[in-house]
Amino acid sequence: MTNDENRQINLNNLNGGEPLSDTGHTEVDPEVRVLEGEAGAESGILEGEAEPEAGVLSSEANPEAGVHEGEAGAESGILACEAEPIDFHAIIFTDNEDLEEVTDPIRILNRWMEHPQVNIHGPEHHVLDGAALLVALDHWLKKNPKRAAQLQEWRLGQAEKLNRGIEVEEDLTVPAMNIEEAVDALIERAGSYPGGACGFMGVCGAAVSVGAAFSIFSVTTPFSDETWSQANELTGQILTKLSTSHGPRCCKRNAYMALEVAADFLKKKYQIDLEPTSEIKCEYFDQSEECLFSDCEYF
Repeated sequence: MTNDENRQINLNNLNGGEPLSDTGHTEVDPEVRVLEGEAGAESGILEGEAEPEAGVLSSEANPEAGVHEGEAGAESGILACEAEPIDFHAIIFTDNEDLEEVTDPIRILNRWMEHPQVNIHGPEHHVLDGAALLVALDHWLKKNPKRAAQLQEWRLGQAEKLNRGIEVEEDLTVPAMNIEEAVDALIERAGSYPGGACGFMGVCGAAVSVGAAFSIFSVTTPFSDETWSQANELTGQILTKLSTSHGPRCCKRNAYMALEVAADFLKKKYQIDLEPTSEIKCEYFDQSEECLFSDCEYF
């Protein structure tokens, strides 16, 4: 019996014996964009100058960004195609009022992944994974004002250290939290990371996205000291966790792993308990052509 025949039997059994169609999705490579680092007094965690269409990322295929396109076809494992631009602000901030006090990044991400613009696999996860962590942190800080004030004082100290010896007008200003501008910074940093990088480059976009989110939260730059180490420690832990599962790729599995590691990291390092879901059950197995089923810890 072939792998495809065995897989279809598994899917049918999960659906009470009735044939169940599964949908494969093509990877879309986002348009490369560059973070403009000027920060202003009304900035969020870290402010970047927003383009007029902030929060919207074009997903036109870019063959030079690490994704094979055109002739390779489905057998290549990665298929780039043109698609509608992804409006991340709409996904993250629209019709999610019931999540306003939720601090579990996995629950937040699961809601966003129900959006029709979010494929089973695709580089949109390179923004959404980290954004779920940022939004969860935003909610937690609002519910814990005393700890939030302590962290804000620490973050201002981080910025002050980075600003020593530079002109005042170039200062990295870090005032109170502004989650929308934090998400814009994440889009600029991680939104250009190519689809398929988990295999083509050996560094999954889930780790890059969550690592970028931590760097935004901790005001980390290439010139930081302790948090520079922490940012790389976190992404290293995520990649180690991902390596405990064999392939093929799965953007859902990798997102769950990355956010679980990040939640544990923040609890140990910063006494921030996001109370992540203790038992994650994936609801997307029937939509992934490469699902590992019982070999995946979230099945």
